[in-house]
Parts: sequence; C-alpha cells; structure tokens
Amino acid sequence: MLKSIFTSETYQSYWKLLFWIILAALLYLTLTPKPPQPISFHNIDKLYHFAAFGGFTFVFGIAFSKISYWYILLVSILLGIAIEVVQIYVPNRGFSIADMLADFIGVIVGIIISRAIVKKQSSNKNR
Repeated sequence: MLKSIFTSETYQSYWKLLFWIILAALLYLTLTPKPPQPISFHNIDKLYHFAAFGGFTFVFGIAFSKISYWYILLVSILLGIAIEVVQIYVPNRGFSIADMLADFIGVIVGIIISRAIVKKQSSNKNR
C-alpha cells in the first residue's frame, strides 16, 4: 500500500495538488516582509530554507515523476535564486548567499530521495 502512494496514477493528482500548495506556501513565506518564526535561534532560517526546498523538491519529484529530474533540479535551484533576488526589494528581507546554499542543499537532498523512491517503485512494477 505505502509503495503505491508515491507512484500510483491514482495518487498523482493529490501529489500535484500538494505541489501547488507547497509552492504557494513557499512563495508566501519567503516573500512576506515579516514571516512567522516559530523557533528563534541564530541561523534557524537556514534550517527553514533547507527543509522548505528539500520538501518542495521532493514533492515536485514525486508529483511530476515523468519529467526529467534535471529539469526538476534546475527549476528548483532557479526558484531559490529568484526568491533571493526578489527579496532585495521586500522590506525587512535581503539577499543571502547562505540562504541560497541552504536552498541548494535542500534541493539536492529532495531530488535524491524522490528519485530513489520513483526508481525503486518503477523497478518493482517491472518485475
């Protein structure tokens, strides 16, 4: 049962809906002048960036598993860069190379996990 949740055609529409919800939340939280910070300690935002982009890319990879993972990787990385550039113009926000690095690491982890799941599931289907 759990296996089919990731790659079954039945669940693809749910994964795509989740992708759009996460993208909207990601854009809101990264482009809002004063986003909520449930936990506050030095550089916690780097963990938030890692988790947000890792989760986004993971869901992107599952929801659109038929798309080349290079395309998903490129779009996710460019999204992180674009957000950092736009933050220059958002009050109380700013451009940060460290944030982009955290985004990038999250993207890499998200794509690795999603591709491993998709690859394993498709090899199980072919048996």
